Amino acid sequence: MPPLLSHVPPSGAGRPGAVLTLLVLLALGALVLLGGCLDSRPVFIGFSGPLTGRWADLGVQGRNGATLAVEDMNARGGVAGRQVELRVADEGETPEAAAAAVRSLEAQSASVLVGLMTSAAALAGLPVAEAAGLTVVSPTAMTPELTGRRDALFRVVPDLLAYARGLAEQAAEGGAGRALLVLDQGNAAFAEPYAQAFAERYAALGGRIAGWVLVPPGQAPDAAAVAGEIRAKGARDVLAVFSARTLAHLAVGLRPAAPGIRLYTPMWGFSQEFLAAAGAAAEGVTSCVAVPTGDFSPRVAEFNARYLERFGYPPSFAAVLGYEAAAVAGQALERTGGSRTGLAAALSGLGKASGVLGDIAFDPSGDVARAVYWIGVRDGRVRTLGASDG
Repeated sequence: MPPLLSHVPPSGAGRPGAVLTLLVLLALGALVLLGGCLDSRPVFIGFSGPLTGRWADLGVQGRNGATLAVEDMNARGGVAGRQVELRVADEGETPEAAAAAVRSLEAQSASVLVGLMTSAAALAGLPVAEAAGLTVVSPTAMTPELTGRRDALFRVVPDLLAYARGLAEQAAEGGAGRALLVLDQGNAAFAEPYAQAFAERYAALGGRIAGWVLVPPGQAPDAAAVAGEIRAKGARDVLAVFSARTLAHLAVGLRPAAPGIRLYTPMWGFSQEFLAAAGAAAEGVTSCVAVPTGDFSPRVAEFNARYLERFGYPPSFAAVLGYEAAAVAGQALERTGGSRTGLAAALSGLGKASGVLGDIAFDPSGDVARAVYWIGVRDGRVRTLGASDG
């Protein structure tokens, strides 16, 4: 068998320059092949949310929305020509669990973190993410403590102040009253500023705050005790700041004990899980949310139908926002070639990114201004009661 290089013309054989040229070409070919292998690796998007415990409806819906967004990215050819995989971690209900979730996703080579869905998780997990060089796109962390800061956090919803003030306006509509504020200290970074903003707006409209009931972390509110406070303080309105399951527990307990009460709740608790668990006790409950209900835009209606077909049950606000957060993260990753390096600048430079609920445009602090909607259960149906322009 002739030598492998016997086709090289004799005039070039043995010349050091020719051999060197051949070696360079072989080396370049190896680099091209190696680069192709590296480019074929998946892009990992990390997701963290509370997947177990009392707040699991928020995290599971957010994860499902992010899953749908990743499937859509891959159907379009992936990110920078590479397929995308979603890596998931349970951020639980404690600061320690949130920090551990971030570290887990960092260890799994996530290029971006979608999640830190509660305000408490965002406050605990963001410093860990920043130390690891991870940019965070949160679907639902709404604490004003993170507003206006030039950090690694981007949010697809406004902070809670717009929602709390809007809900107070609904409560005060039709005349001044007295309001009792009942809140979960387990997510104090959200619950306390929300209740405070509600109280300030409610008082400015002529109402009076009858009192506060602070429920310790990990505990459910005692409905009988809350009903006693309502009667003792002459409260007409109750702001209840809880997750869906806990809110349903309170609503079911309050209806027979305080049948005339008007119950208000943040977006956090107003979900399909709350409606299913509360049943008839959900009648009259009002919230201020990011996602309208009833009169959907075509894009929201399409998302709802696709989600129902994919997962077998309707989406909540967390699913829509989880989808948007993952989708906008994917658009930024397209600009960085799937790398976490330069991702914050890429997010800031997106301009108006397209979302299910409309355009998403981050300001220099990673915050957004978007419409908010007043919704409530009326005659057994969830209805949109009004909207702001955002």
